[in-house]
Amino acid sequence: TVVVFKGAEEMKPAVLVEVLEEIIPKLIGDGEGGRVLCFTKSVSSTQRLTKLLMAMRPELRVGAFHGTLSDTDRAKLLEEFTGDDRMDVLIGSDAMARGLDLKSVRCVVNYDMPMFAGTYVHRVGRTARAGQLGWAMTILPASQARSFKQMMRGDLGKRVVEFEGHDVLKWNEVGKIEVEEESIDVK
Repeated sequence: TVVVFKGAEEMKPAVLVEVLEEIIPKLIGDGEGGRVLCFTKSVSSTQRLTKLLMAMRPELRVGAFHGTLSDTDRAKLLEEFTGDDRMDVLIGSDAMARGLDLKSVRCVVNYDMPMFAGTYVHRVGRTARAGQLGWAMTILPASQARSFKQMMRGDLGKRVVEFEGHDVLKWNEVGKIEVEEESIDVK
């Protein structure tokens, strides 16, 4: 699923909150978002988004996974994410895009568009493992939609599932966010 929003880049965190609270639960169909991995473009973006999301929604259990953590801190964070007393959202850089087999990841959100198709494949490969269902969602400002479509068509040649939901997302604290939801259907 691709969520393309019109407006300033500064609206992106509000779009992420709407995705986590409204779109993912409806997409999955069980009324809950499940465990969500959220990918950013860098360590600093991961740290910033984690702090911002925690401030915007203190009830969400959020963690930051990135390459500057020690092995011990990474292991502890992954245990919190996969354990019974679960973390809701694990935000990370591409350090968690490869080699992690995390059970019960329901959805991967690309908060920042990956630079390469291969990175996209590794990110979304963290869900829908071992025959389980999973979802992948990419949040894009309108200015990046064309580049993303070209990457998907040119490098991947795969079909991305369309989410038939809201035409407009509403955010009651910061006004209205206009969102286009598009399907990328490649032959």
